[in-house]
Amino acid sequence: MFLEKIRDGKGTTIITIDGFLNEGNSNIDDWQKALRNKYPNNPWFHLHWKSENLNKLIQKTATSFLLAYSIPATLSLMATSIISIPVVLIRFSGIIFSWRKALKISEKTGENLPKIIEELKVEKIILVGHSLGSRVIYHCLKKIKTNTVYEIHLLGGAVNNNKLKWELIENRK
Repeated sequence: MFLEKIRDGKGTTIITIDGFLNEGNSNIDDWQKALRNKYPNNPWFHLHWKSENLNKLIQKTATSFLLAYSIPATLSLMATSIISIPVVLIRFSGIIFSWRKALKISEKTGENLPKIIEELKVEKIILVGHSLGSRVIYHCLKKIKTNTVYEIHLLGGAVNNNKLKWELIENRK
């Protein structure tokens, strides 16, 4: 995990956090478009974290598909219908494994983010997360000990929407 400085500026510092399958993706064009109107001159950092990689997932899934299709090819039609559910599970096991791994890493990343924020030595910060990036923010807010976080924006958040849990985070001192 590392924080990349995208630009200097004036005002509240922004940190953007990508979601699932963006590990190693350095393209921030979508973030630039999203920030252009509301935060055109703010200092901006982008958090890179191990959110899993699309190319690796495609390779895992392709391998699972090949395995799943080679099994039924050697069995009779009746046997194929009996194992259809396990075949589907084999086909999607790569996706499920990657998602679960990214969930665990998002928690650890969020727990470590407050230390990075403190090192920035800024008064206010805006956290913007997409998908599992929102989950990183959630876990960050559970751990952060300062009142540095000014705003959060959760875009397509893969995070719990339990009102009580968010109120506990919001009201903690």
